[in-house]
Amino acid sequence: MAVGKGEMAFFELVEAVASDFPYIGYIETSFPTPTHGPGGLEIGTGTLIAPCVVLTAGHIVFDPNQGGQADAITITLGGPGGMSVTSNRVDFPQEWRNGAPGSFDNSVNSAVDLGVIVLPEPIDQFIAPVPFQTASDSQLAGMSLNVAGYPAAPSAGTRGTLWGRNSHLLQGAAIPGDLAPFESYRLFYPVSTLPGMSGGPLYDFNSVSKVRTIRGIHTAGPTPDSPLFPGSALRITEDVLQLLQHWVSIFRPS
Repeated sequence: MAVGKGEMAFFELVEAVASDFPYIGYIETSFPTPTHGPGGLEIGTGTLIAPCVVLTAGHIVFDPNQGGQADAITITLGGPGGMSVTSNRVDFPQEWRNGAPGSFDNSVNSAVDLGVIVLPEPIDQFIAPVPFQTASDSQLAGMSLNVAGYPAAPSAGTRGTLWGRNSHLLQGAAIPGDLAPFESYRLFYPVSTLPGMSGGPLYDFNSVSKVRTIRGIHTAGPTPDSPLFPGSALRITEDVLQLLQHWVSIFRPS
């Protein structure tokens, strides 16, 4: 998608101390017929949102171009020295599997590019899950939001290091014209995100309560064809919120 942004300034990523964010994980996905990625692995990011549930992007767990549903996923929470868990159990919207218009064919605009990895055992005794919630346009306008993830090829350092950046959203007239129609269910931010950060959280931090709350799931950013494309997350709308709550309920520990 061609997007003209004039002189819009983009923020560069900065490296974070991964152990300070134990609930954000580095994901390596094995697909039946891998077509790209280091060693045939798809690199992504996810966030623990319940004792057994890691939230990520739909294309990290189901990709028809790589044979469909993931064979196995390893997620390492909190960086290289953190907790590693392997799972082959995932879920995602049926619309993502079907490739409905506006879903897999163009994940930049997708309303359903999300999924969850279901862990074999609860880990909330070691790592506290992160809450998620909707926010109105006016609430979002007053927030400084943070995007975080594990780039497959960081601009510096090595794969498996956590990077991120905080910024305000692009809203209303500040959104490039090609993207304006999707503002009701997508969030856009002037951050130079990298492949591998897909599935990472877009969250705000309350300095009083010290609570981070997820407002979106990062799924798209600049590409070689569109180097000035803004970072883009699937917004937690009421529909997405209900789906996440459903997953948290059905995948709760027995």
